[in-house]
Amino acid sequence: MADQKQIRVMLWCVPRAGSTAFLRCIAGRDDVKAFRELFVACRFFGPNATSGFAKELNAPVENEFTYEKVKEKLEADYDFPVIFAKDGAKSIYGHYNCIPKGFQHTFLIKKPSKIHMSKKRLFDNYKVSIASDKNATYDQTTDDHSGSPLYEMLELVKYVRDVLKQEIIIIDGDDLLANPEAMMKKWCESVGIPFRPEMMTWKKNCNVNWEMSEGHKMMMDIFPKASYNALNSVGFSSHVAAEEVDKTDIPEDVLKCIEASEPYYKELYAMRMTVE
Repeated sequence: MADQKQIRVMLWCVPRAGSTAFLRCIAGRDDVKAFRELFVACRFFGPNATSGFAKELNAPVENEFTYEKVKEKLEADYDFPVIFAKDGAKSIYGHYNCIPKGFQHTFLIKKPSKIHMSKKRLFDNYKVSIASDKNATYDQTTDDHSGSPLYEMLELVKYVRDVLKQEIIIIDGDDLLANPEAMMKKWCESVGIPFRPEMMTWKKNCNVNWEMSEGHKMMMDIFPKASYNALNSVGFSSHVAAEEVDKTDIPEDVLKCIEASEPYYKELYAMRMTVE
């Protein structure tokens, strides 16, 4: 669709921030063409994958998932008024030359304690299920920022602000869940998508209406807990925002990752979008 009125929006996310629920909110519209984590697929399942996760899953290499090919795919013409893609800030780090042109870039963050404790639960499930190294620990702090997906998020935000010269639109996951309709109205207004009240609810366990890699489909089958809440929801869950992590229950390896993330989160949080 070459129409100049077409709207193209990226939502760059950190893990466990509620991005799948956000995707369900947007992708359920009949005027949206949606994509789920194509750059993440490059890192996991493409021919130049840097993660060993695909080998652990015994997933086939997906040759169409190179950064250059995904950029072309997202920039292609589609006969929809809105093109929406959610992806991982960590996956595009080091590949900013492949950020697709013509998109408004927005961001979804989350409190470090909630990111890492949620990831820790998935990590434990992964380690028990398929990991070859059963003695692996969650601690990923091998340098100044490793283990903190909020570092890559902050770097991406700075790139979009300072190089692409775009307005920064950041949503905190807890703010979204605490006041979903007001936050989605403001996000829609900020990117030029007409808000629809019916966006705020969706059918439980319906077929997903977005493009994604075969590897991601395999992950959803093998690790249903990763997307269970979002796929079995009928809307945003406000009780999740109210839940806090008890620091006395945080393992030492996870605590290191939380502490590494805090400075980046504070800087991002100060830039977040708020509603009255």
